[in-house]
Amino acid sequence: MTRIASHAISGLALMASAHVSAQETGTLITRKAAQIDTLSEAGARQAMEQFGECIVSREKGRTAKLIDLRVDTTEHDKLLDAMVDSEDQCLSDGTLRTSTLMMRGAIFQALYRRDYAAADAPIAFPAELKSGYRALYPAELSDEARMYLSLNHFGECVSRADGPAVRQLVLSRAGSASESEAITVLMPRFSACIVKDNTIRFSRSNLKGALSEGLYRLSRAAAPQQGSAN
Repeated sequence: MTRIASHAISGLALMASAHVSAQETGTLITRKAAQIDTLSEAGARQAMEQFGECIVSREKGRTAKLIDLRVDTTEHDKLLDAMVDSEDQCLSDGTLRTSTLMMRGAIFQALYRRDYAAADAPIAFPAELKSGYRALYPAELSDEARMYLSLNHFGECVSRADGPAVRQLVLSRAGSASESEAITVLMPRFSACIVKDNTIRFSRSNLKGALSEGLYRLSRAAAPQQGSAN
């Protein structure tokens, strides 16, 4: 897939020793989006979060299917594109340029807010608890699958290390004091959760997206009866 730059998103870089670089990669999705503030990074990120929430609320069947699809398949790409293409009701003035990685992040953040916003949602995840996501893939991985699984490992690892702070981040709005506070608290956890000999470079949006997916998958594994992706 092609590497693209996303609209009005600035960077947060987290690096270990170099090899795999998980960046803003994926199919370019360019659509209209509601009230994007093109002069503000936070405004663009808030619009992306709102877009993800709208997609999840209106595309329940497709969203449920997307959760358990491997990312390195044409079925995954076609489904994600169809979800975006079909939802004119989620879009109004402005132009949104994003990537597969950012779109997935917005969807998983919205999924967590929908399914696990309640105060009694799980926040502690024992080491033996498995999300099952890695099991969807064969032993031999494509470069794309390896990159996404590195992100998934990172998101789940940080969520195990400090579930409450990851939850605060995922439930926070882009550009808010709560978001910045959660990132500051979590920063010391990041290095230990990057697989040896890998490099992960994040924008703030993609950091939040990776942690949203990790937290969602572990929450679903810990309390499957509470989550409702259908």
